[in-house]
Amino acid sequence: MSTATTRADTVACAHCGARNRVPAAASGVPRCGRCHNPLPWLTTAGDDDFDAVVTDSTLPVLVDLWAPWC
Repeated sequence: MSTATTRADTVACAHCGARNRVPAAASGVPRCGRCHNPLPWLTTAGDDDFDAVVTDSTLPVLVDLWAPWC
């Protein structure tokens, strides 16, 4: 099992404040478990899970690349 399928970020719902676990790589739009409104989906990807999080995504992805030496 890859790290992308096991890693999840915690996101607070803007509508009801509930904290939800959102997987780094998934299909569809994440929704709040309490009020079912869409959640913001911001995550990080590294060398080991970039393909699973970005390349294999079924949704459009905005990638912000950076390096500490820039």
